[in-house]
This record gives sequence, structure tokens and C-alpha cells, in this order.
Amino acid sequence: MSAKVLAAIDERIGIGRRYAYEMLLDLARPWVIPLPTVAVAGNRGDRAFPVPTVPEYTECRLSHVGQLVLAAEAHRLAPVPLGLINGTTYQGGTQPPLKPSAVLAARQRLHRDGDLAALAKGRRVTLRESGQITITDVPVPEKRRNRQRLQLRQP
Repeated sequence: MSAKVLAAIDERIGIGRRYAYEMLLDLARPWVIPLPTVAVAGNRGDRAFPVPTVPEYTECRLSHVGQLVLAAEAHRLAPVPLGLINGTTYQGGTQPPLKPSAVLAARQRLHRDGDLAALAKGRRVTLRESGQITITDVPVPEKRRNRQRLQLRQP
């Protein structure tokens, strides 16, 4: 039950169960952060009816993203750029969330073309994205002219 998780959060951090429950639910709400790290079974509230069920009637666990993040923090996987994707604007942060596919594309480009040694030393690294036009000898298929059309008959 979520109540057990809240008790553990209260014991370790000491922020209080009511506030911790709202934080926990926000980690599961896709309209709050792009990649939820917690999955909740039960009423977590939604945009139309924001009041959730009390913690005793919900269950929570790590989402697949949450499992990846913990594995990355334990150095079993490569680092996950979740802070870039989810941002820090929630609760007064200054970094806005970024589009997940754009972050992953930039990360891939950095690994391919970036100066990783300079980045590891804390120096600024500039990545430039440029468009690429590919011309091939593959002809574009023509439209099918003999397609059967469905016609509706009027009564």
C-alpha cells in the first residue's frame, strides 16, 4: 500500500505524509512530468477530478522508467538523462522539461561526435545539429490507378 511507502518517506526525510503523498502522486501523473517514475494503482486524481483516494486505498511501485533510473544510479546501466527530460520546474525549479526524443537524440549525437573527455572534465562542449539530405536512385512509387472505390448508395 502507498501508506507503507509514505511511512518510509516520513521516517527517512521527515516531510510529513500528507505532503509526501502529493509528491508521490505527482511522480505518477503524466501531466506533471513527461516520464513518470512511479506507477499508482487506484485513484491518483486527474485533471477533471484532482482529489485522489487516500493512501490506504492506493498501491504504488516503480514504473519502468523508475526502475531504469535506479539501475543507472546503482551503475548497472548507463546514466539516464531523466533530469533533462522531466525538468525541475516542479516545486520552484528553473529547468523546463525537454522533449524525450530530442534529449535522447542529443545524447546519441554526443556519444558519436562529442568530446567526451572535455565533457568529463567539466568543460563546455558544443554540439551542432545539421540537416542531411539523402538522394537515392529508388523511384517513388506511382499511385494505384485501378483501386476499387467504395460508394455509398443513397436510399
